[in-house]
Amino acid sequence: MKAAIYTRVSVDRTANARSVSSQEQECRAEVERRGWEAAAIYTDNDRSASRYARKNRPHFDQLMADIAVKKFDVVVTWEASRATRDLEVYVALRAVCRAAGVQWCYSGKLYDLSRPDDAFSTGLDALISERESDQTRERIMRAMRQTAATGKPHGKIPYGYAREYDNATGALIRQYPHPEQAPIIQEAARRVLAGESMRKIAQHLRALGLMSQSTAWAPARLTELLKSPTLAGYRVYQGKIIGDAAWEPVIDRETFHALQGILNDPARTTQRGSDPAQLLTGIATCGVCDGSMVRRHTRGKNQYQCRVNYCASRNVEKTDSYVVHALLEKLQEKAVMDAAAAVADDDTSPLLDEINALEARLNGFYQQAAEGSLTPQGLARVETSILDQVQSKRQAIAAASKPKAKALDAERIVAGWDDFELTEQREIVRAMMKVRILRAGRGHSTFDPSLIEITWLP
Repeated sequence: MKAAIYTRVSVDRTANARSVSSQEQECRAEVERRGWEAAAIYTDNDRSASRYARKNRPHFDQLMADIAVKKFDVVVTWEASRATRDLEVYVALRAVCRAAGVQWCYSGKLYDLSRPDDAFSTGLDALISERESDQTRERIMRAMRQTAATGKPHGKIPYGYAREYDNATGALIRQYPHPEQAPIIQEAARRVLAGESMRKIAQHLRALGLMSQSTAWAPARLTELLKSPTLAGYRVYQGKIIGDAAWEPVIDRETFHALQGILNDPARTTQRGSDPAQLLTGIATCGVCDGSMVRRHTRGKNQYQCRVNYCASRNVEKTDSYVVHALLEKLQEKAVMDAAAAVADDDTSPLLDEINALEARLNGFYQQAAEGSLTPQGLARVETSILDQVQSKRQAIAAASKPKAKALDAERIVAGWDDFELTEQREIVRAMMKVRILRAGRGHSTFDPSLIEITWLP
């Protein structure tokens, strides 16, 4: 008889494959004892066979395919759990073995899966293996929940932090702000609150050489980092804030919630792919259908045109020139110049208290759901309502924690508009005005400023 040997281990921290080697030796000994021929060896190292596995098992998949075409007569594993700890996978294995007339040998016993008694015995072993897997996972999850409830860190070290371990036992002593990384996060947070774009902040960090292969600064990477509750001393479990952490925050909570108000603002647009090459792309809207205006080059003309219905269009250069001229004139007005020097000093502590109370209330609902006294549907409704309130208050903190929209340095903008990058110019335009491009009637062959409608934002 031709035999196929399959070996597997879930965790191989040393990557030396010692466990699968031991399995192979024992399986080979069984093959020799029975006088079979070892026709093939299949090995999945560092791969789980439970239904919670996150990695596939390419060699097991190949084994199943080879069983189907009966490349051998028997499959040999060290024990049943090496093949699978998932009852559904066992059923599939049993079906393919029955169809091909291939037997299964493990723990020194040979099973013909077409026989009811053997099918029952192997099925029972598969059920036990699955139960052991579930119990192991539950122990791990329980330990993780306990760690989370006490606010202790878990998993890899987050950027911005370092850890201290006991030299004798290797036990974690504390997690604390990293002396080099934490100031980088704090500076990035200050720049966001000051109104700088993520692109410019990321460029600044790259220019300073504050990057490595794992922390290559890109706007999306930086945004993701600044959204992390870990930085504010919150403990997160399964994506939810569940309480205070046992480590010192890198940024204070008022700053954190102000950042969330900015970064999660639905009105904030994130450019994907290449940056816009025109001032008003995606900012100006169509005066007919309110669709966004994009730059199109047609018939030798460079125009802003309605993206959706082509309702309206206008020359790019002349429109930009008119809008910029109006913007700089507005910035020179005394009322705006006065506002530019004023930075919000509102007391946001009541808002922060309200956010803390809402989050504590939400955590209570999470606990009810975990205990089964609140349905998933009920939790979803409550969660949506509370998170909307939290986001609204975060935006209020953001508005009070950073310079007001008009608190841009008006004098510097007026004097050096051309020195600003296009992304910065676009942010200024977005903060100051709304631009609508109206449809020109027949006979409008020349640029008409009256067809550019500007609404100044408060």
